[in-house]
Amino acid sequence: MKLIITDLDNTLLRGDKSISDYTVNIYRKCREKGFLIAFATARSEGAASRFIDLIRPSIIISNGGASISVNGASIHKNLIDEETAFGIVEMCKQFTAGRGLITVETDDGYYCNFHPYDDDRKKVYTYTDFSSFKKPSYKITSVLENETWAKEIVNMYPDTFYLNFSGEDWRRFAAKNSDKGTAVQIL
Repeated sequence: MKLIITDLDNTLLRGDKSISDYTVNIYRKCREKGFLIAFATARSEGAASRFIDLIRPSIIISNGGASISVNGASIHKNLIDEETAFGIVEMCKQFTAGRGLITVETDDGYYCNFHPYDDDRKKVYTYTDFSSFKKPSYKITSVLENETWAKEIVNMYPDTFYLNFSGEDWRRFAAKNSDKGTAVQIL
């Protein structure tokens, strides 16, 4: 059995976040020849759904490796526990004086304290001030201008790690071993 694993952003997707008809056709031909197709993405399955519908991968590694599903069935989840998620969000709020963007991904959707865009992306978020937010979470992202703040958070919550988004002040927090490489090994 042969397996093709691809990321989405800056890999499979073009600059305009689309997939060419040519690429869709190549993946269809690979599937017809017996290849398994897998996505490995920082996005959630919901955020990747339009690409999933086009390519129809058998395997989806999502949320940066915190979730694995095969043929629509979940086989692995690695979430931040609810108390830790609450603590991380509180620290992000404290470091940004309540003005920084915070998003949290859970099994029941996206949560956000505000949305900087005035377009259709706003429709996927549930707005909250996070004052009583306690849910197991795949990932927490926050705009933290100072990387030292991210280090303080993971020092406080050693069962987590953070990842810097390239060239941005976005920091992504997740449970340890929630990365694409570990997810591929689990798979």
